[in-house]
Amino acid sequence: MLRTLSEAGRLRGNRRFFRQVPKRIPKVLRLHRASADDNCAPPPLRALSCFPAPVSPGSVRGTSVFNLFENFAQPSPEKEVRNNPIQRKFLLGSRKHEPPAIKTQNEKEKQMIRIGNICFAIALAFSIGISQAARPVTKYSTPTLSCGTSAASYIEVQVCAGTTGAPAGFSVQWETAADFAIYGWSDLVPSYCAASFSGVPGNSRYNLAPNSCITVQIGDNLFDDVGASSSCAGTSLACGTQYVFRAFAHATSGVNRSDFSSTLRCETLPCNPGGGCTFTQGFWKTHGPLGCVMGNNTNVWPVTSLALGNTTYDDTQLCAIFNTPAGGNGLISLAHQLIAAKLNVANGADATSIASAISDADALIGSLVVPPTGSGSLNPSATSTLIITLTSFNEGVIGPAHCQ
Repeated sequence: MLRTLSEAGRLRGNRRFFRQVPKRIPKVLRLHRASADDNCAPPPLRALSCFPAPVSPGSVRGTSVFNLFENFAQPSPEKEVRNNPIQRKFLLGSRKHEPPAIKTQNEKEKQMIRIGNICFAIALAFSIGISQAARPVTKYSTPTLSCGTSAASYIEVQVCAGTTGAPAGFSVQWETAADFAIYGWSDLVPSYCAASFSGVPGNSRYNLAPNSCITVQIGDNLFDDVGASSSCAGTSLACGTQYVFRAFAHATSGVNRSDFSSTLRCETLPCNPGGGCTFTQGFWKTHGPLGCVMGNNTNVWPVTSLALGNTTYDDTQLCAIFNTPAGGNGLISLAHQLIAAKLNVANGADATSIASAISDADALIGSLVVPPTGSGSLNPSATSTLIITLTSFNEGVIGPAHCQ
């Protein structure tokens, strides 16, 4: 091998060629001669042209001495690096002597590291954003109120939930503007009424989704409103009177109730100065016989008995029906408004606008006996239309105006 190299040098006219061959090449060539394929090239060129299985990622790049070192640059397995003195010397040398393939690989590794760092930063920012968005609220957002339709005996108020909604419902408080000017929202001298709209299984319309709204009627209708309860249930509002309202969203497990909304001012319609007007069920419920009279009120019922369907009830039984919450029974709700309508007609109110509704209600009740006297029942869906019509008559929306 050395003789061949020397002859090649002389042929090229370069006497220093032999001196420039690294002294360790013969040793390296001897180390790898044994594993070379005997059929790959005739001696003495076998050592330069033949290699064992590639010792680095990639293939052998030629038969030059430089390529020999290049293929030793990334040995596999790692044990070869520690035991190969030439490779160890090469790795400890200056980076300017790195072969192009190693530089390219190092650059790719650095680029992959930079890309990995960027991806990690994006993932970290995304996870922080998710955790911030998923952070549970500690207090529900404040609802907003606006005035709706008014009558002489009630005011409709629109309640709109905030961005967190009101999943457990809400409460509304109200009092006259005159009392508010004196007491404000004082718990020491409570002058206001309150109603809770919490909803019940199967009737969760008061459990508001984020930014959703619902209109509630504040008046004596709250007595029969399934899912609502009030300290002033069955009490109608005074005609021609300004009221103030505020509301808050109910608390749930782990989340506090909202702050109170801003105070809203709405006004009922003027009173009817003439005769032949109507009263609400709340009026008749508190101005009747024993059991249906409150405070200094007196019994002003014009009759002592009424027929509901095919059954006639005396005033004591009618009073007991008035005092029985509907609880989702459409028959009781219908009876409340039908009793009030018949008392209004008996008291002199014009029945022209309500005659057909009264007749239809009696036909629907038929032989059913209203609780607590009996145990009759009707689905609310079968009575809702008639209840709306009778309520509108009693509250002065249709027919003669409201009396108060």
